[in-house]
Amino acid sequence: MKNFEFLFHFMLRRLFLTGCCVNQNIIKEPDMKDSLKPGIEYIHKFQVSANKTVSALYPEAEEFTVMPEVFATGFLVGLVEWACIKAVNPHLDWPREQTVGVYMDIKHMAATPPGFEVTTKVTLLQVEGRRLIFEFESSDESELISRGAADMSAPLS
Repeated sequence: MKNFEFLFHFMLRRLFLTGCCVNQNIIKEPDMKDSLKPGIEYIHKFQVSANKTVSALYPEAEEFTVMPEVFATGFLVGLVEWACIKAVNPHLDWPREQTVGVYMDIKHMAATPPGFEVTTKVTLLQVEGRRLIFEFESSDESELISRGAADMSAPLS
């Protein structure tokens, strides 16, 4: 069963990366608005809670439960993707059209404890067909905690 699930997800990802979408059992090329172009910026603020720390990422993993209570890189990846989605949603027919993360190059440079606010700024650098290429930086209340690049595939309907 796991091999089938892997193959299914692999095939869906290939469709997303090539810019095609599955819609009512047919493959089609979706439309994109003219306003979806490089230069779009978005700033997203998020208060880190205890359920976004390393131990909460995989609570069944003993190795994670004994780690310091700091913002988990896995949740940071999700926060960056969330900011990218918020940046482009006004330029899509949302929620009918959506984006999905397909690549992340992230450097997580500093730990952030619960209670701190993280500010993530994303900038759309390029639109290559259905591929949206972003750069980002995230800071907490005291320092830069992360920077990198993220690719999204859009729009998916």
